Amino acid sequence: MKRVILSICVLGMLALSSCIPTVHPLHSSDTTVENPLLEGHFLDEDSAQWQFRKEWDHYYLQMNDDGKEAFFFVHLVQLGEYFYLDFFPDKVDALEINEFLLWHLLPVHLFTRVEIREDRIELYFFDPEWLEELLDERKIRIKHEKVTGNYLITASTEELQKFVSKYGHLEEAYVESEPVVLHRS
Repeated sequence: MKRVILSICVLGMLALSSCIPTVHPLHSSDTTVENPLLEGHFLDEDSAQWQFRKEWDHYYLQMNDDGKEAFFFVHLVQLGEYFYLDFFPDKVDALEINEFLLWHLLPVHLFTRVEIREDRIELYFFDPEWLEELLDERKIRIKHEKVTGNYLITASTEELQKFVSKYGHLEEAYVESEPVVLHRS
């Protein structure tokens, strides 16, 4: 199940199909932090490889899942007592797909709550169904668009940070109570 969620989220960055994609980043210069424990090589439960390395003001992620590589700029964000990873795709043009189709893909940010330990990283993915219900019932206000049946958050970085600070502690805001765990290898 976790592999399915993870795959959907990674694809969601490219096709807006799941998770909570945003136009603007969650990170800002005053919320970006570093943690040397994030650097290194990790494996998830399905043996996908995650290689994080520190670069200037961000981390760079090279992910390899069954020989399929993906590359991301990653910022570690601290909002209150919680930490988040803000993923943004790199090298989308390297995908082996039709160039005309590639022009139609919108690279977006995706963020997860994260707990970083010496031996592992735990990723908690936001639940798009939770967000959809709140938006449909007008229980929250955050700028968004509905694109092919999925929500795309268009709020500014400041608005995103306020939203995540307000709701990021709620268990029901996440896909599963069990995180996706990356083990240091």
